[in-house]
Amino acid sequence: MLAKLKIENIVYFVADIDRTEAFYRDVLGLDVQRTPDEKNGDFLMMPRRAASA
Repeated sequence: MLAKLKIENIVYFVADIDRTEAFYRDVLGLDVQRTPDEKNGDFLMMPRRAASA
């Protein structure tokens, strides 16, 4: 039997953070939280959703 794996974090860089935020929020319907970071640029976070039964 194969072991179950889960992904904790995915990091990638984008050229347009505003457009990326709008896509995740408006198209995919995710709850996006934006955190500014002066050194590394802004971060977008999507909280985990509760597992469906």
